[in-house]
Amino acid sequence: MIYFMIRNSLKDYLDFLNVIFNVEYTTYFILNIILLITLVDVIFFRKKIFLNGFLKHLFYNSILFFFIFFILYYNDPVENLTSSTLNRKIRQFSNRFRVSNFLFFINTLLLIILFFKKKPSGFDIEKHSFKVIGWCVDNYPKSGLKKHPTLFFNNQPSKFKGEYEHQSKKITIFTKNILSIKDLTNTLIHEYFHFYLDHGKSKQVYYEKLATVGYEDHPEELICNISAKKLTEIYFKQYT
Repeated sequence: MIYFMIRNSLKDYLDFLNVIFNVEYTTYFILNIILLITLVDVIFFRKKIFLNGFLKHLFYNSILFFFIFFILYYNDPVENLTSSTLNRKIRQFSNRFRVSNFLFFINTLLLIILFFKKKPSGFDIEKHSFKVIGWCVDNYPKSGLKKHPTLFFNNQPSKFKGEYEHQSKKITIFTKNILSIKDLTNTLIHEYFHFYLDHGKSKQVYYEKLATVGYEDHPEELICNISAKKLTEIYFKQYT
């Protein structure tokens, strides 16, 4: 029963997409909207993101946009929706090309801004970060298993260079505070060792100790600082 429901829903969705994509103006307009949403999200509100991450973000936004569009249509369907009926409806909108061309112009401008957005010290933060974390996982696997923490890149102002969240197992790099590739490497290794030392009650233990000895003398921070300093030297000896 569930199989047939999923199959029929998927068929309806594919039929809906087929109608949309067979109308040139609609396709052009929708893709412009999706690209605009992605660019605004990336440039103004989210993490610092580069080509691979941007394309993933665009892909996820496309799926979400078309899914929402389909749900709206499914709950309030247009009778006998076909490419020809959609074309007729669109032709009634006299300013359609002006609107789409304006969206295209805005997207081109935002892409230029994204392309020329300054990257600290001329290196790719995202690419280097994944490389360093991969190196950490290979050399210091957590509990004998090659588990990876989640990496997140934030270009909003912060007093930190990096941060580890126990609950989500996420490392955040605050890109505006990164001064050099060595600074980034040191920060990544430091935060990785918070992940490495993380256990069931580590968050509670960390904050209890923080309240008694402070940040500078915190045992976990000392381990992470010492490890990061030494391993950053080792990392660059291997890769330079």
